[in-house]
Amino acid sequence: MIEKIVRAAALVVALTCVGTGSSYGNELLSNAFSSTDETARVAEQWIETGKPGQALTLLHHAVRAARAVGADTTVLRFLAAQAYLKMRRFGAAEAVLRRLAEEHPDIDRFRLDHAAALYALGRDDEAGAMFWTLRRRENLPPTVRRNVEKYLERIRSRQRWRVDLDLGAWHDNNVNNAPERETVEVPLFGGVFPVKLNDRPVRAWVARTGAQLRWRSPAIKGVPIETRASVARNTALGASAYNRTWMSLSSGPRRIYTLEIAGRRRTGLANAELGVERRWHGGDGYAASLWVGSGVDQSVAEGWRAGGSVRAWMTHYDGEAGDVRPHGATLGLHVRRRVGPGWITAGIAYSRERPKRRSLRWMSREAILSGSTVVRRDWNLSARIKLSDTKFEGTHPLFQMHRRDRTRGFEAMVSNRNLAWEGYLPEVKFTWTRTNSTIPLYDRKLQTLQIGFRRLF
Repeated sequence: MIEKIVRAAALVVALTCVGTGSSYGNELLSNAFSSTDETARVAEQWIETGKPGQALTLLHHAVRAARAVGADTTVLRFLAAQAYLKMRRFGAAEAVLRRLAEEHPDIDRFRLDHAAALYALGRDDEAGAMFWTLRRRENLPPTVRRNVEKYLERIRSRQRWRVDLDLGAWHDNNVNNAPERETVEVPLFGGVFPVKLNDRPVRAWVARTGAQLRWRSPAIKGVPIETRASVARNTALGASAYNRTWMSLSSGPRRIYTLEIAGRRRTGLANAELGVERRWHGGDGYAASLWVGSGVDQSVAEGWRAGGSVRAWMTHYDGEAGDVRPHGATLGLHVRRRVGPGWITAGIAYSRERPKRRSLRWMSREAILSGSTVVRRDWNLSARIKLSDTKFEGTHPLFQMHRRDRTRGFEAMVSNRNLAWEGYLPEVKFTWTRTNSTIPLYDRKLQTLQIGFRRLF
């Protein structure tokens, strides 16, 4: 009697291990039934070594034999479901796992694998409901919870309709983007005269509120159309003249494809987009922009990706003369390398904007190095360094010299998944930028410390 109780306890522990095909779970399963059923032990080995078809044939015979003598078939049917999953026969696996979950509602492993099979079949509503129920259990082990959350993220990523909130708050040391200096020297009548500037930096807390709606259409000849509509407002507390509001709408196709590179099939993502944006400063209209762009991101080797993008735009400023309305374009290239649980990305970009007024035309070169990683499974860390050099084509009408801006920027973000609430993850972000210009009027030093929320699932 005691031996049976011990074996039953071992079986329950084994079946509650996280993830289909978990090596830890399989090891415990083996320990649970190896002393009672040699057939099940052999079948498990075949499944692990890539012979699920042979294991399934063996298990079918074993189930019939066990039923003939009234023996328990739980472990045998569970292994049959694992064989079906390995063979990508998700419908058959779902049927077996559903029955097991009904018979043993207290065993989480059956419910996890059943939900995973539903996800594989594209039955996201049913799978999501089961995963949410499991995640809300207080005694769910952290590793199991993380596996559940990954499935919920995948389900959300392929939803046709999706709404994301854009929430945050930060302290801005120059919310009005004013010059640093109190005075600048202006050449006049053959001499240089100091001129006092009235616009001084304003410090304020800023609250960010907004939302984004994404709709992905059914695929037309294998290509879905993705449409995004968003609205956001930065409210400068105590400085309403510097409130900022944006509304944008964009749409375009997105396609996942495969290419043969060095004898192997590699996946890539191509997209195109047409969009429009309207901006307000304070309560007044400021500008409207129209853009078109496209990009590609391609796997080129194990752990390596590369790609590029191109974008063209034109902007209309309210109340400004036609010769300051610019049009421009940007070409960007990047390469990414997987390092452990994260990625390192290096990129360059070339941009040019050409309004009719020659003194406002500029060309920019930019280099970016960024990285992201996960530390101790819970801490998400990311950082980005940006260097840019912008040259203006004409002579500045007031300072009578060519303007050139050099900018350095740094950004770091940290979050802990244990602090997520109902799928929302709080993040702390620090940004710092420094611009040195040949014309001191355009020197800037900006820094913010921001607390925001990102929707995971």
